[in-house]
Amino acid sequence: MQRSLARNSNLKSAFKPSLASSVNVVFNAGTRFEDSQGVANVLKNFAFRDTENRSSLRQVREAEAAGGVLYSTLTRDNLTLSADFLPGHEDLFISLLADVVKSTKFNAHEYKESVKPAIEAEVNAAQHNPLIQAIDTAHTIAFRRGLGNSLFSASENPVDLQDVKKFASKVYSADNVAFLSTGQSDVSSTLSSYFSGLTTTGQVSSDKSHYFGGEQRFNLAHDGHANPTAFIAWGTTQPSAAHSVLAEFLGGQSSNIKWSRGTSPLSAIDEGDVKALNFEYSDANLFGFTVESNTDQNVKSASQKAVAALKAVADKGVESDKLAAAIAKSKFNYTLYADSAQGWKQLNGNGLINNNLKSLDQVLGEYDAVSTSSVQQAAAELLKNKVTLVTVGGRDLPYADELHL
Repeated sequence: MQRSLARNSNLKSAFKPSLASSVNVVFNAGTRFEDSQGVANVLKNFAFRDTENRSSLRQVREAEAAGGVLYSTLTRDNLTLSADFLPGHEDLFISLLADVVKSTKFNAHEYKESVKPAIEAEVNAAQHNPLIQAIDTAHTIAFRRGLGNSLFSASENPVDLQDVKKFASKVYSADNVAFLSTGQSDVSSTLSSYFSGLTTTGQVSSDKSHYFGGEQRFNLAHDGHANPTAFIAWGTTQPSAAHSVLAEFLGGQSSNIKWSRGTSPLSAIDEGDVKALNFEYSDANLFGFTVESNTDQNVKSASQKAVAALKAVADKGVESDKLAAAIAKSKFNYTLYADSAQGWKQLNGNGLINNNLKSLDQVLGEYDAVSTSSVQQAAAELLKNKVTLVTVGGRDLPYADELHL
């Protein structure tokens, strides 16, 4: 992963050469840092609204005239403000981003007329996607608060505009930001110039994660476009590379080889589409299976087989050749993610803000150190914990005891 770092007393930044240019301002302002429910999502949707120097219309016109795109993204860890554009317009887009951070007006009329409708559309889309609904709810059941905070703003808990302003003043801080840029030249000096007046309020923090577990069931939206779904997961506050390797070993019904379902344990399940996933965070992991099929009974049967596959690893371990293949796939997928635009932003943003950035060689070395015994132990330790089970569909979807958990 090609990267050069430019740092000074007020700036944490990373630069990667590329043909197109981008600037990303990454804050520790994801949902795990919320002090009011839904406030991070509201702040994300306030990006590129009226500022002291530019109206939202002017921002759109200036970006379009320069052939650029402005957008904001939210994860449980980070809020990222981004601009993608043609080389030669660095000053314009950096000044646009600085305006958003330093002088957004947070107008009440924009909140009512633009921000709230955007949030409602996001929530509605999530509620009509069983997989998104299941995974988001599973985080809440698993971790309750912090990592358990939803990525969406519930309409039954409206966010007060004053809380948004308070949250923005806390997280839009010089101690709490990293700057990531791509293009034909490093722009760290320009970033320093435009963001030099950023206030210093201290790096935000969230409570240490704790895993709980539990069950939740939802009815399936009857719009004819979704299948019954289950998400079966276990959390741990001792994350390791073995969990990623375990997920790759168990696999799913996709393969790197065209027209092949692969040879992983989950690929042999015929009743539904089953995938092993591992959500990695700085202080916790959520490991589990997504199960989708056309009937409740098929989801139940596929879920039972997926749990049995995990138990088999805990009981018998993994053959050495299968472990080597899982490690190789873990290394490949991580390298691919780290080299992607989204992965590069996520990994470098978190690492720079929190001073724990790992090199590619370090991460790949952690995968190489995974052994048969460590994968077996990881599976066994997960199964000792209370399961997190979220189902979206009918009454015949499985309960935890029906999965022998």
